[in-house]
Amino acid sequence: QAHLAANTSPVTFIRLLGENDPLSEITDTQAGWNIGGGAVDNATAASNTLAYGLFVMPSASATGLSTGSLAAVIYTKGAAATLNGIPAGESQTTSSVGQLIKSQNSGQPSTFKLDIWSDNSTSETYTIHFSPTQENGYIRNVLNTNPQKLDSSNFATTEKYFLGETFDQSVNTMVNSVSGAVGKQYGILLPLLSGSVHYLDNKREATAAKSGWIVSRHVDPKNAQSTWRATDATKLFRINSLHEGEWIQENYATKISNLKLGTATVPDSTFTLSVVDKAGNSIETFSNLNLNEGSENFILKKIGDENREWDVTNKIFNVTGDYSNRSNYIRIEMSDDWKAGLVDSYALPFGFYGPAKIKPFTLAYGSSGVQAFGDAVNTLGTRATRTITYNALMAVADDLLLTHPDLGVFTINFIAGSDAHEEVFTSKTANVSVGLANDAAKTGIAVRILLNTIPGYSATDDGAGVVTVTADSAGPHM
Repeated sequence: QAHLAANTSPVTFIRLLGENDPLSEITDTQAGWNIGGGAVDNATAASNTLAYGLFVMPSASATGLSTGSLAAVIYTKGAAATLNGIPAGESQTTSSVGQLIKSQNSGQPSTFKLDIWSDNSTSETYTIHFSPTQENGYIRNVLNTNPQKLDSSNFATTEKYFLGETFDQSVNTMVNSVSGAVGKQYGILLPLLSGSVHYLDNKREATAAKSGWIVSRHVDPKNAQSTWRATDATKLFRINSLHEGEWIQENYATKISNLKLGTATVPDSTFTLSVVDKAGNSIETFSNLNLNEGSENFILKKIGDENREWDVTNKIFNVTGDYSNRSNYIRIEMSDDWKAGLVDSYALPFGFYGPAKIKPFTLAYGSSGVQAFGDAVNTLGTRATRTITYNALMAVADDLLLTHPDLGVFTINFIAGSDAHEEVFTSKTANVSVGLANDAAKTGIAVRILLNTIPGYSATDDGAGVVTVTADSAGPHM
């Protein structure tokens, strides 16, 4: 303060944002953080260190697919997390992991109760939702968001968990806008790990915010609709912040507008790139940009691509790039596709790669694990099964009923006579003649043949009167 008050010379300040020393060893403290753990088989909550993903999805029919979103990541150290509520298809409240839990019937859409267990008998319950405009109960206002509270050397009052990433916009777009009534959403809490790889390792240096790659238009989209994929798009450039840390990305965005396709007379396609604040106000605007390096309006000439990297050996900044930065906020990074030469002489920004995200997956009722995204055929996990044992022939007027969850009741009637057995159902009814099925083995064979014609089930018999019927897909629905 005294130095500033002296008004003698500029002040040089250095921001320490978590950069690794290039001379450091792997055993030295690295930038970023890792709270350790990753095991899910600990017998006590107090020994559990884990990252949990809370996934939320809209309500749907039992046989339909419902697409949801990762809503939040909760990190625990010396604690366990469970979701408290009524499981799908049931009526009794539970608190568990790996089970679909119905949202609360009051408050905001996608309201859930989260239990944090400090030991196997002590828990604290938090009621949370994902509507940031409704401050009361909003997840980031309810849960601890400060990881430093894990350490008693930092705070007198500590926590054994903290809330990490949340994805409010995704929840509201993919869940609440599809099924917006209170109590019409489902959540499931799952450990974020695969084998020894877990989500607790966040060691990385402070980095500058950057956009996804801006991609070009398709030259002939009408004739490529069936084969074109987003990954085939030609990358043009991406936008980098001049400063490390998250402040820029939280307070500013970039916008591309005024797109104009080139012509035979004026071949350079043009566009405008703006830096805007949270309110959408333009802070910087660069107009009439193009991708032609020979033009005075070439994007690098108007904005710049200069970057500075510290040379630890020579103790100097090495400057890379060909064009000085003319923006106070951003620089441009050209793609390898552009450097190799664009095939499309009218190339024009058309879209962009989105941020990296957790790999999507499909989870079906009763599955033993996650499946590939979109794979709804659940042949793993626990499948419903029932064994029917015949000790002798059936009496006339006996019957066997199988209730299909979607198609209704199928009935096998045992009738008098020695006529040939029916081998298919007519209007969900079939007859077996006790004169032919005159012992346990023959009865089992006749029943097995009929049960195998019911959609969704398969039947076997052991040749001695024992018939086993099994659902083709796992889960309680069948």
